[in-house]
Order: sequence, then C-alpha cells, then structure tokens
Amino acid sequence: LDGGIDNILIDEAQDTSPDQWAIVKAITNEFFYGKIENERTRTVFVVGDRKQSIYSFQGADPKEFEKMRLHFLGKKNEGIEFKEINLEVSFRSTAAILDAVNCIFAEEAAKQGVAPEGQTVWHTPSRIGEAGKVEVWPLVEAEKGENPDVWLPPVERVVAESTSSKLAKMIAEKIKEKVTKKELLVSQNRPIRYRDFMILVQRRNSFVDELVRACKNVGVEIAGADKISLLDQIAVQDLVALGKFVLLPDDDLTLAEVLKSPLFGLGDDDLLRLCYGRGKQSLWQKIKADNDYAETVDGLKRLLMLADGARPFEFYQTVLSQFKGRKCFISRLGHEAEDGLDEFINLALAFEKEHIPSLQMFIGWIVKDEVQIKRELEQSDADAVRIMTVHGSKGLQAPIVILPDTVRVKDIKNESGLLMGNGVLLYPFNSTDYEENCKKIKESEKALSLEEYHRLLYVALTRAEERLCICGYQKYRKASDDSWYNLCQSALKRIATEKDDNLAYEVLQEAPLPVEKNEDKKEVVIERRDWMETDAAEESPLARPLAPSKADEEDEIYSSPLNEKHPEYFERGIIIHKLLQFLPQFEEEKRAVAAEEYVKKQGRNLSANEQKKAIDEVLSLINNPKFALLFGPNSKAEVPLMGEVDGRIISGQIDRLAITDDKVMIVDYKTNRPAAKSIEGVPVAYIKQLKIYKRLVEKIYNNRKIETYILWTNTSDIMRIE
Repeated sequence: LDGGIDNILIDEAQDTSPDQWAIVKAITNEFFYGKIENERTRTVFVVGDRKQSIYSFQGADPKEFEKMRLHFLGKKNEGIEFKEINLEVSFRSTAAILDAVNCIFAEEAAKQGVAPEGQTVWHTPSRIGEAGKVEVWPLVEAEKGENPDVWLPPVERVVAESTSSKLAKMIAEKIKEKVTKKELLVSQNRPIRYRDFMILVQRRNSFVDELVRACKNVGVEIAGADKISLLDQIAVQDLVALGKFVLLPDDDLTLAEVLKSPLFGLGDDDLLRLCYGRGKQSLWQKIKADNDYAETVDGLKRLLMLADGARPFEFYQTVLSQFKGRKCFISRLGHEAEDGLDEFINLALAFEKEHIPSLQMFIGWIVKDEVQIKRELEQSDADAVRIMTVHGSKGLQAPIVILPDTVRVKDIKNESGLLMGNGVLLYPFNSTDYEENCKKIKESEKALSLEEYHRLLYVALTRAEERLCICGYQKYRKASDDSWYNLCQSALKRIATEKDDNLAYEVLQEAPLPVEKNEDKKEVVIERRDWMETDAAEESPLARPLAPSKADEEDEIYSSPLNEKHPEYFERGIIIHKLLQFLPQFEEEKRAVAAEEYVKKQGRNLSANEQKKAIDEVLSLINNPKFALLFGPNSKAEVPLMGEVDGRIISGQIDRLAITDDKVMIVDYKTNRPAAKSIEGVPVAYIKQLKIYKRLVEKIYNNRKIETYILWTNTSDIMRIE
C-alpha cells in the first residue's frame, strides 16, 4: 500500500477520529524514513478548523487534531519542510456578522473549546463596505404564574400559548412581512425571498413542528425539516395501519386505528358502541352488521378490493387522491402533514423499483427499517425557508440566518452507567454512588460537552452571509449564563446600538445602493406638483361590505363552551340550520325520513346519538303549533339582505323571515348550549346584529311593525328582542 501513495489530502481534519488519525500516522511515517536520493517528493496536506469540530458523537476529537499538528510540526527538526497557513480572511460573511463573531468569542466564557489557550478568534472580512445586520430579539418568557410544563387534562381548553409557539409565530410573521413588503437585501440589490432564510436549531424537537405549522398558517413557503423520521408522522402511522388492515381485516386494534383516523373520522363513542359487548365477533364482523355504518363499510370494502391487485404506490396514491385521503389528513392535522405524506408516497415508488411490489412486503419493510428521510434542502430550487440542525448546516450558508434554539444547554447528570478514566473502568449504580474518581470523570465530560457547545455556536453564527437574528424562548427556568443567548447578548452589548422597537440590540452596517454608471445619461428634472405632497384620500367605508356580526369590530361573538372543546359541534349547528331551512317545505309525515337521510350524509362526524338529537330538536320546533306562523307558507328561509346603516354597507342573511299583514318577524337561530335564559344573558353582538337587520327591513316594510327574535333550538324557546 505504501508504495502506491505519494500524496495524502485530509479534508475536514477537525472531524477525524483518533482511529482514523492512527491510520494516517502509520502511512505517513514511511514518507519520512529511508528516503532515496532520486525518489519523488511525498506530501501531506491537511485542511481543518478546530473551531468547527462538532461531531464528537462520531468520534471527532479536536485534541487529537492538535496532537497530530504538533506531530507533523516536529518533523521540522528532521529537516522536513512544514508550512502552517492560517486563513483569517472570510469571503462568506459581511463585516457586521464577523464583527459580532469576533466580539462574542473574545469573551473567555465563549472561547473555551473554540480557540486554544493564549490564542484569539479573529476574522478579517473580504466584503468591506457591504451591508450587514445582527439582531438580538428579547427572550420570549412565560407569563407570570404560567407553567407550560404542567399537564392539563385533555378536556380542558388551554388558552395560553407556550413560549415556543409564541416565538414560532413571531418568526413566521417577521419572515412573511419582509418578503411581502419586498424588503431590500442591500448587498445583492434585490428583494428578500423565502429561500434567503435558513433557520438553525440544536435538535429536531417539537419547536420545529410548531415553526413549520406557524409558517404554513401565515402563508410562508417552508421546506420543512431537513430530516424526517417517517414513522413518527401521525399521517404515515394511519396509512401503515390501513395497509395492515387490508392484509388482515380481522385485526381489531388495526381496524380501530383506521376507523379513528382522518380517513373515516369515527370517534370514541362509535368505537365503544361497536366494540363493547360484541362477544366473539371481530370488529370487522360487527361493523358490517351495523347499518348505521354502511357508508364506512362500503369504503373499507372498496379498499380491500383495491388491495388485491394494486401495487403499494398505486394503492396509497388512490387512497390519497380518489378517496380524498390527502384532503382528510390536511383538514385534521394541518398542512405540516403534507411532508410526511409526500415522502411516504415517494418511498412506495422507490420500493417498487428495487423489490417485489407487494403491499405486505412494503409494510414489513417500512416498519422494520424505521425509515428516516434526509432531504438535501440546499440542492432544491424551491423558493422556501430552510430549517435544519446546526450539524446538518455544516458547509452551507444563507443570506439570512435565524437562531431560535439558543437557551438549551445539554444537561449531563450523575447517573448510573459505565465510566472510564485513566484506564480504569467504574460503574456507579446511581448518583449517590459517585465517589471522587467518578465525579472527576463526569466533570471532565461536562467540560468537553460545554466546549463543543461553544463550537456549535461558532458554526451556527458563521452560516450567515448578510443578516443574523439571535432569539430564544424559555419556560419557567431562567436561561443559563452558559446558554448561546446569554453569551451573545452580553458580548454584543459592547458594540450594539440599543433600539426602541421590538429588537433588543442591533449591530448595523449598511452600504449605499449600487449606482449604475452611464456617462451618456442626462439628469432628468421632475416638475413638482401639488398632488405629490398631498395625502391620498381615505377610502370610503361604503367600499367594503360588512357582515352584521362584524359591523362593530370591538364586539366579540360568543359560542357555546362545548364548541370550544368539540369542534364537531360547529358542524352540528350548520346541520340544524340547514334542516330548519328545507324541512318546512316537506309534508309533516315525510319530514323525519328526509331529515334522517340528510343527516346521515352530511353529519358523518357526529355520533349516531348526536345525529338523532339534532333531528329530534328540529322536528320538535317545526311540528310545534307554537311556531306555525314562523314556519308557515308566509315565511322564508335564509333571506339575503344588503343595505346602508350608519354610513356602512351591510351584507347579511336572515335565518327566518315571517311576514303578515301587520308585522314582520325576523328570527335568528342559535344552537348554543346552554341557551340564554333572559335578554341579559344574550351576547351584545347578537342583539346588535338583530338591530341592524331590523333597520334594513324597516326600509322595505315601512308600513308594518318589525319584530326581532332569537330562537334557541336547544330549548325550543323563542325570545323577543325588540
């Protein structure tokens, strides 16, 4: 082997493990011994930066890097030439970024592990005079008395946002604002794009999901996380369960998972009804025998028939498209479910190219391998925000880098495990067993971890080309002094300009916009006009119609407390409104059948019990002689109405309008639970809404008395408002 090697090049040498260095040392030793006079010159070329050694979990050791540097340096004493070249000029980042990095790592606390003792961290910018900015946002802290870690029962509605979700929302809105307003990236003289943003985190935790969700909620294009553990995605778990069901329909647990998935949307009440007391029947046998679930059974049977001859890709693509599976998943889980669905489909297609295209083999393969999808976001041409770990960003860069995960410091505890120090193995069973040697080993481990934590910060900061944003969130514990956030904030105070806006500190170097040089161009003088100095006229309030419920933006529309805990109750309210609209047109003996057919089709998310309650509630109103006038031939449902009230255009729809010779009744349905018992208990917004309806109707029927009512469907009570 030695005879065929003349030159050795080691790139990213700071990430080379001691075992790998041992191989390099064994080979290069032959370079320097027994040299023949006419033998070709042999070389060793090593490129590395100990400040960027962040892969200790792969065996990287910056101390070994320094040891090998000294090893080759010692060859000078043997007459062998050794050149050491320090590369201090940076071509990636603007001066503002590099000034901040120099300032942060000038502090002794941050420098530990980044630079050897007695040396400084210094960068000389190549991009002199180009625009750059460094921001430090105020830390997002929990409100007084708030403890986001306290577990709450799932029946309680959590109103307060967690600190992590607040920060995610802030970042998403800030990105959206900069892109939509076409803020200028001065150094490149163009508007900012989504692709210019790179968000770096220490680890892929729940904050990443919150950030993806927040970005998609405000319309920010985001590529999602750089690595996805496919089986951790709920949508993928449901698709795998569906595959298992069509292979073995009598697997009760798998079928229960499929029924509760967004594909079919059954609830706990449905499963209790189907499973409890079924004896020796399987769940599949029981649901086939229950006529109330005929539509669900029909869908499952179609999937079973499809699975008989379909390849994995064909089967799942049909589920997501023709069976509207994708729409169902996104409707319940949000747009962040799309990443997992897309990668799952891609994986099914890739599987068919290399394996027998069997659904059973595909399910077994994907479950056994616990597939992780790593996406090369840098090579994608999509105009989307990139989010990745600092480890994954090594070697990459972006015009704007955001660091939100800056408070977490790796916590190394005294716990049971194997410890090794000075060639001795120790095994404390718990923290109380730690004697002096164990404590020294653990303290050394903590020190090494903190040093790599500082190097990880260095890598994160130096990914930025033009702009750098440092922010963070904490729960109820105060951020450690060793945290990235506090290290950056305390250092940048010395060179930062304090601002009055939402930014805490800002280091700013702006360059003038580039000017086109054209000596042939003549100066153009623009004549000043009076209208240039005049503010544009305010838009007329008549330009945009408002709904009666939003005529006064200060009013709040209240809903039933049950609705907040059970979103399906909104569907229940819509169904009741629809039944009240068309059932009065049917003959009384046909109303029950018509109502049942409609609710079965449109109320799939409601349990059978809720469906029956809704039908009974509506029929008791329509068939009640007390409301004969309201639902009689001289009444109309869902009457559209538009007109001017107090200088505003109002566009609305009256639930029920009954007209007699001397009066007009305006009725608004409310399905709230509980219903108001008196006018004092009616939300102000409801009353204002009816007043607006009344003023509009008065312009049409100015010779009749106008009366307004609220019909509480839950209690069959009609309440006169005016």
